[in-house]
Amino acid sequence: ELEIEKYEKSKATTEVDPKRRTVVIDREEGEHLGLRITSPEPNTVAIVGTQEGTAAERSKDQFYKRSKIVSINGESTGGMDMDGIIALMKNSGNHLELEIEKYKKPKKAASDADADAD
Repeated sequence: ELEIEKYEKSKATTEVDPKRRTVVIDREEGEHLGLRITSPEPNTVAIVGTQEGTAAERSKDQFYKRSKIVSINGESTGGMDMDGIIALMKNSGNHLELEIEKYKKPKKAASDADADAD
């Protein structure tokens, strides 16, 4: 007989942010990671694509159109610049867990927009 357990989410349970997810990339020894990244604003690094024939390409369907990197193998990337994030990825070996969230460019304040119009 098959037992089925009903799962009910308790209100005390920490809710997972639906805009965040973890993408796991495992690469073979010597294989290129193949992430295309950019720094759209200070201390923010976003994944904008993958390179064909690389480890990252196998996971490309898990990324958002623009994915902000929140942590790498559990280490927060908050406050890191692009060079710091690249170094962290290079030192992560062949197993990479990227916590990502949708990246949305911040809206300019009305005063900024006015200044740009000059």
